[in-house]
Amino acid sequence: AVVVGLGILGIGVVTFVAWHFAHSIHVSGNGSDVTIHTPGGSLSANTSENYTAADLGTDIYPGAISGKGSMRMSLPTGSVVTAVYLTGDTKDQALAFYKEKFGSDASIFDSGDATVMTVNKGEQETVMVTITKGTSDNEGKTQVTIVHTTAKKP
Repeated sequence: AVVVGLGILGIGVVTFVAWHFAHSIHVSGNGSDVTIHTPGGSLSANTSENYTAADLGTDIYPGAISGKGSMRMSLPTGSVVTAVYLTGDTKDQALAFYKEKFGSDASIFDSGDATVMTVNKGEQETVMVTITKGTSDNEGKTQVTIVHTTAKKP
């Protein structure tokens, strides 16, 4: 009787936790624009959202158009904004633009087909720009991905 009682209690706890979890997450949007709200924050993947230089922590490459894969995530510990852009300019042209923006404060890793630049803008903020040589996936255009991370003070 004790084992059966504990089994029923265990099933009840698992059912309650699953029900609570399912009702605490809200998803809205359609196929390409989705927002997920949770008790701990939100995640938005939205192809129509326009990010500003303030959102990204740096300027958008001049003349670049929005690509696929951008998103905004807000959590109690901070936020992450990722934006993807495409340009007809070469990887080296985009790299020169961001080198001028970041100056000698940037850490740079170049693998030939892609370059990753990272700059810390204080203790709580980081900007990472990845510039990828044009591929057939992007119709030969250079891809510029900007990831802006901001942490909230503990």
